[in-house]
Order: sequence, then structure tokens, then C-alpha cells
Amino acid sequence: MVAGLPVISSPVGSIARNVEEGVSGHLYEPNDVDGFVFGVETFAADPERRRHLSAQGREIVKSGFAQDVFIQEL
Repeated sequence: MVAGLPVISSPVGSIARNVEEGVSGHLYEPNDVDGFVFGVETFAADPERRRHLSAQGREIVKSGFAQDVFIQEL
């Protein structure tokens, strides 16, 4: 997300807290190869959707993970 790209991942660890299906990327169940392929094919076939989710993910990073946000939370 920090690179300005949509995320394609399984919801392991903190991924599920930071990536929302259809908002900043695509989530698939662990070991679900078809789910992964679906995400890749979907973003490859729809550049506008890819750009939109990329922008959403970048905003999530800027608003929740920027250095000034960490400083304020501390």
C-alpha cells in the first residue's frame, strides 16, 4: 500500500486489520490459489479499479501510519 499498489493477500497477521476487501485490495483465504489468481486477473483486467484501490490504500497508509501519526499516538 505504501508503494501505491493494491494489496493481494490472505488475511494473516495484521493484514486483515489494514487491508479491506474491495477498498484497498483483495483478500483470499490462505492456500486458496484460485482466490489469489482471481485478484491478480481482476486488477490486471481493470486498470481503473486498480488505480482506485491503489489510491485508497495509499490514503490509509498516509492517515494511519505516517510518522506524525505515530508521534501523536505516543
